[in-house]
Amino acid sequence: MSWRGVLSWLDVWGPFVVLVAWVVLGGLIFVPDAFIEPSGWHWFRFGLWVFVVVGAGWGWARKRRGGVPARMVAPEDVPGVDVEAAVASSSDRVSAVRVLRERHPDRD
Repeated sequence: MSWRGVLSWLDVWGPFVVLVAWVVLGGLIFVPDAFIEPSGWHWFRFGLWVFVVVGAGWGWARKRRGGVPARMVAPEDVPGVDVEAAVASSSDRVSAVRVLRERHPDRD
């Protein structure tokens, strides 16, 4: 296994391992303090721990899930009149594509 493979594995699974460590170690430290010896300080630490764990879990899940892949659209699905109007109103190809995407957001 190359270093690149190890680094890509750590990039994907490293945050999950840290999250599990936070859940286990924090659960062993902060939960008993908050419920066995309740005080304002212990409840604050418990609430902060819950906030960090939920935030880290949310961030890891969003990173793992990624974005929604763009739907491929065949050129014949876009009306020719709109294509001609976009090309006529734009100075270059990129601007024309941008105009078409603005006119047909559901076909993106």
